[in-house]
Formats: sequence, C-alpha cells, structure tokens
Amino acid sequence: MELEHLREYVMLARNGSFTDTARSLHITQSTLSKHVAALEREFNCVLITRSREGSMLTEPGRLLYLRAIDIINAVDRTRADMAILTPNSTATAIDTAVKPDPRLRKACRIAAEKHGLTPQQAGALALFVEGMPLDDVAIALDGTRDDAGMLLADAYRALGVESRQQAYDYLHSILECN
Repeated sequence: MELEHLREYVMLARNGSFTDTARSLHITQSTLSKHVAALEREFNCVLITRSREGSMLTEPGRLLYLRAIDIINAVDRTRADMAILTPNSTATAIDTAVKPDPRLRKACRIAAEKHGLTPQQAGALALFVEGMPLDDVAIALDGTRDDAGMLLADAYRALGVESRQQAYDYLHSILECN
C-alpha cells in the first residue's frame, strides 16, 4: 500500500470526481484510476462506484476513507516528531487530515449533557469544530451532507451559537470552567 495512493484516495473521496481530483493533484485521470484500482485489488473489494453523477464510496470505501485519514495523520505526526528530534532530518509534516482534539471532544460531551444533545449531534459538532469538512462529517457519521447539516444546525440551536467559530469559542469556555 502506497501512502500517496491513500492521500489521493482521501482527496477523491472528498471531491467525488476523478476528473477534478486528478486535476488538483496534477496527475492524469488514468493514473488516479490505476491507483484506486491498486487499492481495490489490495483489499479485494470495490471502494468506489462510478457514475455520470460522480463517484460514491461503497461501505468498504467509507471504512478505508476513515482509516486512511488515521494512517495519514499518524505518518504526518511521526514525521513532525522526527523532524523535532532530529534537527538534520529531511522529514516534514504534510497536514492533509483533521487531528482529533481530546479536550475539545470532552467539551462536546459536557455540552451534550448540559444542552441535551444527542450523541450524533455531539459527534458531528466535535468533528466539524475540529475542522473536518461537512462532507467528511457526513461520511464519518454514515449519512448524507444534509443529515450532517441538520445535526449541526440542531446542535448550534441548542448551544445558542451561529457559526463554527462561535461553537469553538463556546466549547473552550466550557473547558475553562471545568
């Protein structure tokens, strides 16, 4: 398994288009297709269904997408740590995925209890406030973009906030009080 193939796969999952993703990565669509096919052969399953409307992740494809983010994060954190520990290292961090924030997630749990948020609302809120794009929140929650948007809208209403930044500030104020 090639790390670059996973990075391309994550971008493809976010974009939903082979053409747009290949263009963004400055590779040919054929090359991108070959890399996805290599991942599909490695895992012996279909990861993405292709249609005229775009590309959709299959259930195994959603799992690989979430795991690929974890793998990319782990490699990037390791590179960053190695760069700090070894000053002459050529390792650099490439930040392409969202990093979980345990303190922020704790604040979301406290807010959920205080304001009666459902576990899905609290989960969507935590992922979105950490910086995950809405489409990725939807994939992580195994729902649609509209579902994720509704969960966030309900959470915002319950918290009395109107934006990601206000939610972030509110959650940090909870941490200061606890």
